[in-house]
Amino acid sequence: MSNDPDPLEFDELAPYRFQLLFNDASDTDVISKTIDGIAGLDRLEYLLEEVTEGWSLTVTSRRYEQRSAVMRVLSELHGAGIMAEDRIALDVVSDPPTLWLVAVVEQLRQEDRMGRRADTCAGLPLIETAAEWLDDEDEEISWNAASVMGSAAFNDPGPETYLALVDGAARQVERGSVGEFPAHLLLLGAAALGSLASSLGRYRETAFPEGSLPDLIGHSSQAITEGAIGALSTAPGEASADATAALCDGVAADGAIADQAAWATTRSAPTDELEQLLRDTFLTAKGELRTSAAIAYCTHWPDQGRFTWTELLAARGLEDKWTGADLLAEYGSEEDTELAAKELIRLAKAKAERLYHPPRGAQLIEFLSPYPDDPATIEAMGVLDNRRDKLPEELREWIETHHPEIFDSAS
Repeated sequence: MSNDPDPLEFDELAPYRFQLLFNDASDTDVISKTIDGIAGLDRLEYLLEEVTEGWSLTVTSRRYEQRSAVMRVLSELHGAGIMAEDRIALDVVSDPPTLWLVAVVEQLRQEDRMGRRADTCAGLPLIETAAEWLDDEDEEISWNAASVMGSAAFNDPGPETYLALVDGAARQVERGSVGEFPAHLLLLGAAALGSLASSLGRYRETAFPEGSLPDLIGHSSQAITEGAIGALSTAPGEASADATAALCDGVAADGAIADQAAWATTRSAPTDELEQLLRDTFLTAKGELRTSAAIAYCTHWPDQGRFTWTELLAARGLEDKWTGADLLAEYGSEEDTELAAKELIRLAKAKAERLYHPPRGAQLIEFLSPYPDDPATIEAMGVLDNRRDKLPEELREWIETHHPEIFDSAS
């Protein structure tokens, strides 16, 4: 770890590097194949090597900066069924002299941009030092200090750094309108940190403190409310009763934050009141609020959620169909094979609707695979085989890699 980099001579084109740690039971073939799948497009270089009690994946990103680079890789691995135990940020500084940070913030103000320089910051002491600039009369210094705090927390995730961002946001909100933007930046940083922590096995049993988040959810500023919901929805652990009550009020109000609030209740305890609210919301709402309510409902009551994916797959909108297929694939049972096959056949005959990794249809193939003798499965796989050359390219390549037997079965 570097102890005293010179911010005035910082190379803005320097790549961002980080290390992921996996336990010794991790499938290294899947890890390598997954990273290979995005390495070219994302300009990634990686080294996978065995270490004590597991494996280490060192990643160098030349396309994305800090948060995007890490979460992109973790998301792809999660989609492949792999969870990293920990993430270590490389080439960062956690104990700089005060003058070093002064130079960073001042140069950020002069250049009016963050760049890679803020990605080198890490740790609670640095966060506390940067917080001294939040109340600066020069609003650009205040904004950049908030961004530095978010980067430092992301590079050293944990309950303490998460709470430091939340408390900093709450103090900025007390300043009135002048503090709203730095508060929003701090809440975005807390949300990013929460997403990272929730993606790592290290924090599997860790509950992150909420601080003032339940109160901020009811703030008059939509930016503050959305930021608070985002920070609350991503962090590990179960939401408190106060937070759940605030989220339910947001859903019931059916306003600009309702869909976010509905999705965030995935972290709440499943209660009869919440079940009724989410059911009623799904049956009466439209658009993103409807799909968010469906996701939250199935998260808590998967055995009772068949009505959600049945109705969503019958809808005309593609977003509804996509959400319905995802819910069916994750929570459905053998009685859903006909419904899954019907949607898979539709996808096989349609143009590529949007680029996804894995591609649309992959989750339905995985769902149907355990039922190879089911008439619906046989029909759907036959359509895929017959339309091999007409399938969306991403879906065809995915089948060739993961389920070549679908094409090899041709007579």
